[in-house]
Amino acid sequence: NTDGVILLCGGTREPVSKVAAEGGAPQPVTKLKKGEFSHRWPSFLPDGRHFLYFAQAWAGQPSDRDKTYIGSLDSAEERPLLSSSGPAIYAPPGYIVFVRERMLLAQRFDAKKLRLIGEPFPIAERIESFPQTTTAIFSVSDNGVLAYQRGENTSDLHLAWIDRNGKEIEAVTPPGDYAHPRLSHDGKRVAYDVSDPQNGLADIWTFDLVRRVPTRLTFEPENEVHPIWSPDDQSIVYGSAQPNGAFDLYRKSSTGAGAPERIYTSAALKFPMDWSADGKTIVFQSNDPFQRNNWDIIALSVDKGTAANVIASRFNEDAPQLSPDGHWLAYLSDLSGSLNLYIEPFPPTGAKYQVSTGGGFQPRWRRDGKELFYRTSDDRLVSVTVNATSQGLQISTPTPLFQIRLAAAAGSGGFQYDISPDGQKFLMNVSKIEGVKPITLVTNWTAELKR
Repeated sequence: NTDGVILLCGGTREPVSKVAAEGGAPQPVTKLKKGEFSHRWPSFLPDGRHFLYFAQAWAGQPSDRDKTYIGSLDSAEERPLLSSSGPAIYAPPGYIVFVRERMLLAQRFDAKKLRLIGEPFPIAERIESFPQTTTAIFSVSDNGVLAYQRGENTSDLHLAWIDRNGKEIEAVTPPGDYAHPRLSHDGKRVAYDVSDPQNGLADIWTFDLVRRVPTRLTFEPENEVHPIWSPDDQSIVYGSAQPNGAFDLYRKSSTGAGAPERIYTSAALKFPMDWSADGKTIVFQSNDPFQRNNWDIIALSVDKGTAANVIASRFNEDAPQLSPDGHWLAYLSDLSGSLNLYIEPFPPTGAKYQVSTGGGFQPRWRRDGKELFYRTSDDRLVSVTVNATSQGLQISTPTPLFQIRLAAAAGSGGFQYDISPDGQKFLMNVSKIEGVKPITLVTNWTAELKR
């Protein structure tokens, strides 16, 4: 603000804090309440003393629990202002601009009485949004300039077979909001989670690639995500949101028969990533926001139902993928300052091989374990050959295969493609949008509101 006070959010589970521009220790100015996971996206109101901030509810809670609040530097005052899906900002001469379910909205606002006037009205549709981080790409200046970026629509997305040259062979599914496709070991089915356009909640589905028939697997009123197949393709394990914000691990028959079985529970966020070929171990990524608040890699003993750390450090480690023989673990880590791809023996022995240097995401092994694929930060699919010797691993120089147009929904720990059993084609969650999405700039944006 004009007094040199900076508002900031220091971490996922921290409140909004203030710090002087010349330095000093941050001091909290909000307090997390029961049912709230995070406070973020603070922005000052015109008086420079009150501010807006977004309160994110725990995962699994109804979306209307996410709200924008008014806070104050001078007191513990906090008042709910409106339901939203991410940042909200004040725009002269008297509006609050915010996103709700990917719609950019504005509502009249009395900055002196700190109250809304009338009803919200739409400004733009399909704003680029990232639900996991509650980010939305828009901004408004004090002199009437509005900027925003449109995201993908469900009509822009579908699962398709892509050959090793990047050519689309055929579309597999109708358009939809798909995520985390995982092929069965026999290559005849794919499991994925797909979000309901009405409420935004995801369920697990399977798709028969031979008969072209989709089957819904889960029906619970929570988010179910990240499906992985058992080695015999008879069951699927996935993460399901709980009221406390955790995602517990559940197993269900891949035919859809019977009730889901909870196989592991804890207070942390958990997303299953891979299942060993011998059926004994499931590896998942976990984040306990009440403890160290970073991602670790955990191994679950399927028979015993017990879990133990595989890689847990002060850095983030996620997206674990076991080699087909179960002897190696590919994963992502930000120990170098940015996310890159590494391989370690499984179980770990202390040896570590760095695969990527300029950023790496979404690693996938070829079914024979001789090749590893990953996505680069500039959206290329890259391949390295991997050869285990008595001296360790021999890893080739990365070879770019082709530019990709994967859906943007999956973060570092998410996947948007898988590989056919023969390694010759890829099932990808592709977007029809080519190149960088443009930013729309609107000058004198309030003029339309006066008509």
